[in-house]
Amino acid sequence: MSRNGPVVDTVTRPSPVSSASVDPRESSSGLSRPRGSSIQLRLLTLVTAVALPQMFFSIIQVRRADKHARENAEQVALQLAQRVATRVDDHISVADALLVTLTRVVRTQKGGRDLNDALLASVARDLGNRFINLGVIDTTGLEIGLSNPDRRSSNIRISDRLYFKQALATRGLGIGDPMVGRVTNQSALGIGRAVLDNEGTPIGVVVATTRLKQIRDLLIPDSLPTEAVVTVVNERGLILAHTQNGDAWLGRNVSEFPATFGTATDRQGVKELNGLDGVTRLSGYATATRAPWRVYVGIPKDVVLQAVHEEEHEETVLAVFSLLITFGLAWWLARSISEPVIALTADADEFASGNLSHRSHVDARGELGQLAETFNRMATTLQRRSNELSESERRYRILFDALPLPMWVYDVRSFRILAVNESAVERYGYSREEFLALTMLDIHPADEAERLTALVRSTSRVRVQGEPWRQRTRHGELLDVEVTADDFNVGTERTRLVVAIDVTTRNRTEAALRASQEQLRQSQKMEAVGSLAGGIAHDFNNLLTAILGYCDLALEVAEPDSPMCDDVHEIRRAARRAAELTHQLLAFSRRQMLKPTVFELNSAVEGTEKILRRLIPESIVLDLSLAAESPLVRADPSQVEQVILNLAVNARDAMPRGGRLMLATGESSFTRSQAVAGGTLPPGRYATLSVMDTGTGITAEVRERLFEPFFTTKERGQGTGLGLATVYGIVQQSEGGVDVQSVPGDGATFTVYFPIAEAPIPVPVVQRQLAQSARGEGMILLAEDDDAVRAIAHTTLERAGYRVLSANDGLSALQIAESYRGAIDLLLTDVIMPSMNGRELAEALTLLRPGLPVLFVSGYTDNVLSDLGLPSVDHALLDKPFTPASLTAAVAAILGAAKTSGVA
Repeated sequence: MSRNGPVVDTVTRPSPVSSASVDPRESSSGLSRPRGSSIQLRLLTLVTAVALPQMFFSIIQVRRADKHARENAEQVALQLAQRVATRVDDHISVADALLVTLTRVVRTQKGGRDLNDALLASVARDLGNRFINLGVIDTTGLEIGLSNPDRRSSNIRISDRLYFKQALATRGLGIGDPMVGRVTNQSALGIGRAVLDNEGTPIGVVVATTRLKQIRDLLIPDSLPTEAVVTVVNERGLILAHTQNGDAWLGRNVSEFPATFGTATDRQGVKELNGLDGVTRLSGYATATRAPWRVYVGIPKDVVLQAVHEEEHEETVLAVFSLLITFGLAWWLARSISEPVIALTADADEFASGNLSHRSHVDARGELGQLAETFNRMATTLQRRSNELSESERRYRILFDALPLPMWVYDVRSFRILAVNESAVERYGYSREEFLALTMLDIHPADEAERLTALVRSTSRVRVQGEPWRQRTRHGELLDVEVTADDFNVGTERTRLVVAIDVTTRNRTEAALRASQEQLRQSQKMEAVGSLAGGIAHDFNNLLTAILGYCDLALEVAEPDSPMCDDVHEIRRAARRAAELTHQLLAFSRRQMLKPTVFELNSAVEGTEKILRRLIPESIVLDLSLAAESPLVRADPSQVEQVILNLAVNARDAMPRGGRLMLATGESSFTRSQAVAGGTLPPGRYATLSVMDTGTGITAEVRERLFEPFFTTKERGQGTGLGLATVYGIVQQSEGGVDVQSVPGDGATFTVYFPIAEAPIPVPVVQRQLAQSARGEGMILLAEDDDAVRAIAHTTLERAGYRVLSANDGLSALQIAESYRGAIDLLLTDVIMPSMNGRELAEALTLLRPGLPVLFVSGYTDNVLSDLGLPSVDHALLDKPFTPASLTAAVAAILGAAKTSGVA
């Protein structure tokens, strides 16, 4: 190579420097004058340059720690203040809920004192010691009922109490200031609510009194930070609770202590405040919603920053000590290095001048000694190493001057690997020595070795670019790679350079993306079909309600033995079958009304065993494999039994010649999302119900449409195609999923996943049956947008003896209620209506007419009633399609319950 000439010249030519040209001051020692700073100074400068940023970084870290500790303490104080404010809201809500209930049952007449005393005493016993006194007060402030009548003294009046005045003024809730109770003689807080007559005029006040100490115990948590102080202040600035010498602070006004409580006007925040004890605290404050009480939580600043200040002091001492030691070591090391380096510099000058016979006489250990030996070997090996270096440089420049991709060179004739780069070593797991002992055929799978041999052994030059191959790592992993390769010659040997780009992750990502897109398409299709099915079921329910209603009305007037009576019965039976189909459609579209409860999955399987044995023929063997510890699930038990029956019937039909049907329960846990039919399940624990058969199996084409409604592989008339669609809808509505595994001709396994329920199994509650009413009375406001349903309901109710006001939507019903001056005993409304739905209508009318009972009617709920908080769903919702008998029974039950509770 062209570079060899200058190297050889440097070694063989005599030095151009003559003795006459050398400085006399340098000739005696052979040393050049030092240029720039000495080694000692440079090492000290380097140590300083390294140490100073560390010191500055330490200072910054301490400052950040100080700020972080302060912010953390402020956040803790703010969160505690918010937590206590939430407890304030909870306490006021509980008290208000109790008072609202009492307003409906207490007597405000003077003759009702004995009844009030008994009622309030019973309520107080049930509540324990949450309230020290409950009372009923007339509008003049005179007590007419106490939960502690033995504490009664003559002519107790509380007309001067703030909560009494507020309750009458607002016709609602009143909250008082700290006081000493006239009945209990204890520091307490009173809460009152006005009792209103039918026209909304106050006729009395019900009162609940709580000890201030008990309020402090209820509101302030026990687990406070060290030396933290909590204070609760009402809207007039009076202290209701304090954790530090609390009794002395009760009732005092915070305006006396502006430095302690500040003057903030926003609802919540943080600030630094000085206490009366001189302690500076980082304080958070928050304001409750139900009662505008402000909560202050203060944590002493010294406590918060104590650890930070100690750490700052320790780091400062350690930094100074470390810096001193480092400077000393650097100075000593610089002196031990400088002397051998100066001597080696003189030797280097001799070598640089071309005097390869010169030898260094430096006597040193370690690297400097090795360097001296290297200098001594340099002269004898320089020329030989120069030739080897030029050849090595040419070969390795080709290999390593490119991108950091796996690369190697191999011999075309033997396939032996001649060289690899570091990227290949890291990616494939072989050490460099192991790589050089392999051939290219060793890193390719057997099915591609023949292809590689045929490609490389061709006589012509073969150049490939971006060609897909598979290669094996040391650990057996198969990689998808794109190979770019070309031939070149080393002397007379034909070699090949290979560059491999690993596309395994890309290919897997693309495959996963395609699978995800397919799953999304399937999920969207199922969702669209479900929405269509739910809409159809809703409209059919309205039609079926009218059909069933008019059938029942016709049967009432028809002669029992007349042919028309038989015809009407046939129509009614057909309508009932149609209603079953709509219930299945609602189940698939996840719009049916479920009644979930927590139960053991094993009990659901065992409960269906007798039914299953009647459904399947003797040629099919039924086996149950239940988990030793039954998992708990939260679902509608009747719907889970429907899932089991539908899957079992589907398995039975797949085994016309007999076989084996197994039902198994168990548990599964997923650490990442799990794909199921129509979607994915989030990570978590799931109870599993597996239904396995040995039938004909399911093809891939059928499996894609398995859960679509009305899709069936059975002959016409043998099935509706709604069985598995119903299973899909029930499981989806229960937040679970269904997985199907099948091989045609080798049976199928349906696995249903339900989320594991952590709640205990509730005690069964006996549901009260709807009461049958022979003859009703009262005014009913009917709101229904479907003309046929509204007509049959109107006719049915009038025949039952009720008076009816009808409206075709929610707005019309509201206008009728506003204009009608008489009493309305019940609102009967459809849930789904244009402009104003049933829930909105009920809320508006209960504000207009407090205590008005409501009966909802709907073909599906669509979660419209989820926020109403109704006490009894069974008596508040009537499913479509309904019959005249079920309608009148539901109306009678609601009106009966309202009369019993004293609402109507």
